[in-house]
Amino acid sequence: EVLQHELMNAMKDADFSISFHKWNSLRDEKYVTIVGYFFTADFDYRNHILGTRKCDHNEDVTKAVIEISDAFKTVHDVKLKCVGECTSGGFESFPCIVGQISKVIEGTFNGSSENKMFFKKIYLLAHEILGMSLKQPFEDTNFEQKMKIMFELHQHGSSHVDYLADPVMKKFTHLLGSLFSAISNLTATTDNGERSVTLNKVYLWFKKLLKLYASMKIEDENASDILKAIEKIKLPEIYQIAVFLDPNFKSLKFLETSERVALLDSVKKNLQRLISEDSDTQPPAKKQRTSKSPGSSHLTETFLEFMDMSMESIDDQVNSEIQCYMGFKLENPVDIVDFWRENECFPYLKKLARNILNLPSCTFHSDCCFIGAGNELYLKFQNLPADEIEMLTFLHQNI
Repeated sequence: EVLQHELMNAMKDADFSISFHKWNSLRDEKYVTIVGYFFTADFDYRNHILGTRKCDHNEDVTKAVIEISDAFKTVHDVKLKCVGECTSGGFESFPCIVGQISKVIEGTFNGSSENKMFFKKIYLLAHEILGMSLKQPFEDTNFEQKMKIMFELHQHGSSHVDYLADPVMKKFTHLLGSLFSAISNLTATTDNGERSVTLNKVYLWFKKLLKLYASMKIEDENASDILKAIEKIKLPEIYQIAVFLDPNFKSLKFLETSERVALLDSVKKNLQRLISEDSDTQPPAKKQRTSKSPGSSHLTETFLEFMDMSMESIDDQVNSEIQCYMGFKLENPVDIVDFWRENECFPYLKKLARNILNLPSCTFHSDCCFIGAGNELYLKFQNLPADEIEMLTFLHQNI
């Protein structure tokens, strides 16, 4: 209760988004865990488990997500952005990119009979390399378990270059290595377990995977099938805007001209909305300059009709800020969060960054199926009574 009170104070007035994950305990009890993501006043990217509830039915999941997240909301009529399959109209829903990449991999597993034989070899090899006992044959293993084992094999192999000498491992890495690398990158966390990947990485990985498998498709039929599956992934516009808000990619050189024009138009509309929502549409930087000169108030009011600022429309403000941002010179690559924390030159773009970049790249527990099979603590934890599980998932990170 003490920690919950402290967390509510920390998130007071914060614009936050959420993700949630449904999971089963070893007793096959159904739970949902909700996580909130936000930027502090100092522009530190934070995420916290807001709560866990035992949920026996889908309607219970929806109710739990709404009740837990509403407790942290300052303005209750605003839709929260949510990564996950929201069954209620109370959220603005976005897909989990890791879940979509996993479906691409699943399609590869379930391809031709030749593919199934190949992945059966990989499955057996993984047990051998990782020193795991074979509990059940490949055919009887569900996809989540196969994914967990394949992912662990990829993680292990990426740190042992000599494994690429094995032709089976080499083919496995060639075919799926980039997809597993994308999952690993998008689910990265800090040392204290907080999600550390901002939204801008999603579209960059999407474009990278498209380019990679397009170059492979001529020589590899499997790569062609993977490319077709990736092309079916539809990413909302917000993911592209997030890339524009990364100063390292603000010129958008990797986009076609038509895509670039459409994206900049979307950025402008979002900035116009933010400026219109302000009670005073005057940019903060200019507002400060006019108030610093002693005795200038009377002079300003006298000649108000002649001033440039009085003639500056919202469109002018938006275009000016975007042009200045795109023309801003970087001497070295910068971290996106560090840039917006320290930069005050683009007030409305900074506000847009705070509003958009808090959306996580994937659901918080999208990597839960990759937890090591020998994690005894995880197994013991899932055997606890429901009320203790609910409390301990909250304490685990927030302590």
